[in-house]
Amino acid sequence: MGKEIEPDVYCYTVLIDGHCKTNNFHDAIDLYDEMIAGGLQPDIVTYTALPSSCWRKGDRYRVMTIVDEILKGWNQMTEPCQCYPVVF
Repeated sequence: MGKEIEPDVYCYTVLIDGHCKTNNFHDAIDLYDEMIAGGLQPDIVTYTALPSSCWRKGDRYRVMTIVDEILKGWNQMTEPCQCYPVVF
């Protein structure tokens, strides 16, 4: 008892996805920014949940910013990624 748990990408993604599904867009974006600031690399689930919620909210600029980050990350990969975000 008394040990702190360091959140990983999975913890953040679950919280982000939960906020997205309950229309708490501001909290989801805050968590995303916190995750990036903490040096964690979002995964495909993060990159699907967050832009989808921003799209539903009408924040097209934020969607494009996230997509640009995805593309930048893919361009830096040494092996091709076979995963693509889905925006509804």
